[in-house]
Amino acid sequence: MVNEVEEPHNDNSDTELEQPNHKKIKLNETRGGSKVRSWIWKYFKPGFKEGVRYAVCQVEVIIGKKCEKTYKVGISISNCSEHLANIHRITKEQEEADI
Repeated sequence: MVNEVEEPHNDNSDTELEQPNHKKIKLNETRGGSKVRSWIWKYFKPGFKEGVRYAVCQVEVIIGKKCEKTYKVGISISNCSEHLANIHRITKEQEEADI
């Protein structure tokens, strides 16, 4: 038998749940991986195919043409951030300065 508990809808993506062992977990975090909130996701589109997570670069290289370089992502997104820095000259520091 499955017990269903109806919770009020909450748009806060950082909603915390308290588990029976008193650990709090954030619902938008992935275990063993990067948070979806990483700065790189402004430039990459996430995907999932055949059990593999991947990211596709959405930086426009010429008007109307996207880069579309694809990387597998798992524990690290460093390949994505290195691609942005080396190919498109976009860095995390630039992003933080633009805020």
